[in-house]
Amino acid sequence: MVTLAFSISATAVLSDLWSKEWKTLLLSFQVTAPFLHVGGVSLMTLLSWPIALHFFRMNKRVRQVAIVGLYLAVLFTLYLVPLGMYSPCIKEEGTLGPPPALIGHRGAPMLAPENTQLSFEKAVEAGGEGLETDVTISYDGVPFLMHDSTLRRTTNVQEVFPNRTDTPAAMFTWNELEMLNAGAWFLSVSS
Repeated sequence: MVTLAFSISATAVLSDLWSKEWKTLLLSFQVTAPFLHVGGVSLMTLLSWPIALHFFRMNKRVRQVAIVGLYLAVLFTLYLVPLGMYSPCIKEEGTLGPPPALIGHRGAPMLAPENTQLSFEKAVEAGGEGLETDVTISYDGVPFLMHDSTLRRTTNVQEVFPNRTDTPAAMFTWNELEMLNAGAWFLSVSS
């Protein structure tokens, strides 16, 4: 009940604050619906013993019926939820489209520096039907594309900031990141 009340109030607050992002929130609930459902059923199963103990300790028959009736109503509702649930995770075989033949993982890292515009263009030229990338947030809140936890492998951070080669990428500001070169290493390796 606490989880349900929290979910409803959080949804109300988020719908007000994130009115434009409502579709994303709805999709997130659709994707996580099976897991939320299993969590709800598990929670109700864990609550069965305390409710049963409380039931047998009560003296009034009306309270016993109310407690058990409420518990069983919530449990019954939880068991019926999957009948009306839509989730992209639950699909009948044959209802999904064909999987993409080629997905550019960080673009085409064998043809251009990974997570760069050139790398993504090369992946599309090679017939990629999808692109996969990683996003990190800089220290001052600017999103940028980076797979590794540090900048050591994909940039010239050793030359520009020699004392910070092992510093997490998210600890650099956007101005500091703009000082780095993410492509020179690729040209020297591929030559």
